Amino acid sequence: MERREGDLSERKKLILRAIIDAYISGGEPVGSKYLTQSGQIAFSSATIRNEMAELEDMGYLKQPHTSAGRVPSEQGYRFYVDGLMDSYRMTANELNELNQLVKARAAELDKILDRASRLMSMMTNYASLTARPSLSAEAVLQFQTLHIDSGTMLLVMVVETGGRHCAKTVYVSAPGITEEAAEQIEICLNDEISERTIDSITLSDIIRLRMRLAAFGCGDITDRIMEAVYSVLGEEDGELHLEGVNHLLRYQEYSDPEKLGGLLESLEQKSDILDMVKRGENEGINIYIGSENGLSSMRQSSLIFKKIMRGGRTVGAIGVIGPCRMKYNRVIAMLEQFSRNISGMIDGDISADGMNLREDDSE
Repeated sequence: MERREGDLSERKKLILRAIIDAYISGGEPVGSKYLTQSGQIAFSSATIRNEMAELEDMGYLKQPHTSAGRVPSEQGYRFYVDGLMDSYRMTANELNELNQLVKARAAELDKILDRASRLMSMMTNYASLTARPSLSAEAVLQFQTLHIDSGTMLLVMVVETGGRHCAKTVYVSAPGITEEAAEQIEICLNDEISERTIDSITLSDIIRLRMRLAAFGCGDITDRIMEAVYSVLGEEDGELHLEGVNHLLRYQEYSDPEKLGGLLESLEQKSDILDMVKRGENEGINIYIGSENGLSSMRQSSLIFKKIMRGGRTVGAIGVIGPCRMKYNRVIAMLEQFSRNISGMIDGDISADGMNLREDDSE
């Protein structure tokens, strides 16, 4: 049964947070003796044991073995992430490492993301990922035509992907393509379907385009032009770049070769991870814990990522994959800072000399 925050007393919340913090740090089941000896909880062992038993009955904790302490369940982690964990304040050293990103003088988003991925993995000791959306999510910003000879023209489609403009070209042949017709085709395409995502172009739009082209004898090439548009916008899959997968080997959750193999296979295929990033619900931090990932190979793992936005479009994403007992607050703080740095570089708001961040900027 799903529980709400109001179902837990303040004492239960205090004990649950202490258990999860301890388990994230040590990776061992946590018992009442540890909590009383650590000085974090000012309750008796008997009281703590009773509360832990109730938290287990409510689904927030589980007991791996009869004589062992408790470990967090997925429900416990989710409750912790949503309302229990403290915010993380980045140190001056961490901020300094992050500021190295903006000194790279990288002009292209893919280079910025690659460097960010390496730094993120190094600083968190988890696997990091950067993703780029497929071109099918983008639009043709501008059409240009160049008349080649009688019946042939070059169609140039200027698209934007990841903050970069690039030109895609295709030859179109038809008996009615004269130099004047090519000029009119360019005007019609820019009027009717430029700056539109492929999903937003309707049948009515195509019919209207055909009617306009037919006015100067080129209506028959509408299908060929639209095939070219669909081909160009759908020709690439999204890109996924992974760093530091070897860091996962240090965690006991991946000591089982079969489980590790399944995870590595999912990471190698990349399409499943890209789909999860694409399904990200919001522009803020997206957190998927264990089975929330939708992949059996990631039941021992959490995926955290943040999309990079520009002009209302997703141009990339940066994230981390690690065990469920991840240091969520630290990872979230770093992702927020990374995304600010990257967005600033894309928009030109950050100079190559860096941002000179202070410790209190990270709160």
